[in-house]
Amino acid sequence: MKTSLAAGIRRVEHAAVDESNTISFLGEGPRVYSTPSMVHDVEYACYRLKVIDRFL
Repeated sequence: MKTSLAAGIRRVEHAAVDESNTISFLGEGPRVYSTPSMVHDVEYACYRLKVIDRFL
């Protein structure tokens, strides 16, 4: 394991939540973040961390 990769390392990713990644089956009122969109964003953040890990 690389010495630069240590316990407690952090990275922040931001994802915009808009109408395209919210549920619509409950109507226009309670627009909440959809589970598939959330899973996609978490997996993408992990992928980016793995790619960046190559350069740590």
